[in-house]
Amino acid sequence: LPYLERDADLANHFFKDLDLVFYAGAALPQHLWERLERLCLKCRQKRLPIVSGWGATETAPMVTIGHFFTHRSGIIGLPGP
Repeated sequence: LPYLERDADLANHFFKDLDLVFYAGAALPQHLWERLERLCLKCRQKRLPIVSGWGATETAPMVTIGHFFTHRSGIIGLPGP
């Protein structure tokens, strides 16, 4: 994030064709979520979905998925299809 925040050309290129940001394995800290949203709004003038998947590595790669807009990290979502 520091590189994207310092370099407008890099940030514009990074967000240009991005459809979503996905994280899994651990909760994304709220302050990083907010920085990503700010950068995306600055580059694209709209929010980018930040989605998460949760599951046990030993049993399934994804049990739940947060595939909807929310304003905070840590939402475990709904059961996957």
